[in-house]
Amino acid sequence: MKKDKLIFNSKNKVKDTYWETQKGITLIALIITIIILLILAGVTISLILGDNGLFKTAKEAGEKYDEAGAREKLETVLVSLQADKFTNPNYNEKEYIDNRIMENNMNISGDLAIVDGWQFNIDRSVPKIVASLGKGKESNNINIASVIEYTEDFKKGTITLTITSEVELSIITVNGENISATNNNGTYTVIKNIEDNGTYNIYVKDIKDDYKLKNVKVLGIQKDIVIYTVEDLVQFAGIVNKGGSYEGKTVNLASDLDLKDVCYQVDGTVQKDISWTPIGTELNQFKGTFEGNNKEISNIYINSTASDQALFGSVGTTGKVKKLKVRGTISGGSNCAGIVAVNNGLIDKCTNYVNVHSNSYHVRRNCW
Repeated sequence: MKKDKLIFNSKNKVKDTYWETQKGITLIALIITIIILLILAGVTISLILGDNGLFKTAKEAGEKYDEAGAREKLETVLVSLQADKFTNPNYNEKEYIDNRIMENNMNISGDLAIVDGWQFNIDRSVPKIVASLGKGKESNNINIASVIEYTEDFKKGTITLTITSEVELSIITVNGENISATNNNGTYTVIKNIEDNGTYNIYVKDIKDDYKLKNVKVLGIQKDIVIYTVEDLVQFAGIVNKGGSYEGKTVNLASDLDLKDVCYQVDGTVQKDISWTPIGTELNQFKGTFEGNNKEISNIYINSTASDQALFGSVGTTGKVKKLKVRGTISGGSNCAGIVAVNNGLIDKCTNYVNVHSNSYHVRRNCW
């Protein structure tokens, strides 16, 4: 029995020695394999986890796919709004657009639309997407100031941007065009030459991916323009009074406008009345065509002792005001009217509901 046991143990030892040898060989092979894999992994890790690695590339591709999907959702709504603009009498650039976007489970704040977390700057006047803003947040530490200047003939102009930021900026774009600017202690100055009217969308992003946007409306280039808002009308009036006659051009009024927030009678005696500044003067007349499109300008208010008080102060011989309704109260000196104080051109199919009072006995001439 002992012999048998000894023989058994001897066999086991032989077997153990064999397997130990095999294990040793296998372990060595495994170690060599691991070393080779580690060597390869050194390259692979760099390729996968590096700045241009596969993980980052895949992540960026996924983000672009998600952003494209969000953009497509918003564009679908905006295209339908473009049709509504010309077919739906209830359409407007504020509540109507906001409601339609929110009805489609998207958020809207001013000109910023948010879809599935992705942010887009929109131009309400079209409406359309003008810039993709990614997923960063809007910064309170970036400020954008703008000044518009025109050449003497109002055929060209410049937008000067002064941008201040507590964090270094990485991107400045104007209507999607990348603009270079030097950092001067946190202040960046950009001068953009312009030859066309429209909305210029300013988008600024810092190195932390926070952003700021600003829309600059340009109406002074002497081309056909469209008036959508009270702010547009005020800018248009200022341009005419500086010498932009719009001769040979058409100014289209696209919506009813209420002037109650820009010209009004203040209750009490502490504050002065805020009067409307007429469009055009004897020196700088409006000489284009103002197409009212049967829209109404309401709550015009003027309380003045000056002459030539009306919505339009002076219209030149080539000037036309057509299909416009005006309501409000105007009090002034000689040549006061509701629509045009001094008319040397054509007033066509207009309706004047303005309560007009002249405190002068001078004969009013060519008023409407």
